[in-house]
Amino acid sequence: MKDYSEDELHQLIKSLTKTEKTYFKKYASQHIKGDVNDYVLLFNIMERMEVYDEETILQGLQKENFKHLPRLKNYLYDILFKSINSLSRRSFINSPVTGFSQ
Repeated sequence: MKDYSEDELHQLIKSLTKTEKTYFKKYASQHIKGDVNDYVLLFNIMERMEVYDEETILQGLQKENFKHLPRLKNYLYDILFKSINSLSRRSFINSPVTGFSQ
């Protein structure tokens, strides 16, 4: 499991387009357990932050997730790339150049 720099994930989230963020939330909702997944909560917290602040993250997460924060960040990083990849494939398939549609 790669250990990302503290604000690398935050920078990735801030660089996403509105379409990519919306698609991620829809993609993540397919895998929801309970009200909201912890990684979606982490995404929402980081999306609202202008500057990376781990204290803000810890305040926004439930207490039992504090010790799992590095694992949670890695999982969010991975699922973000999966959702972006999925969106890219969908865009390619539906593009006029390929001539395919779903």
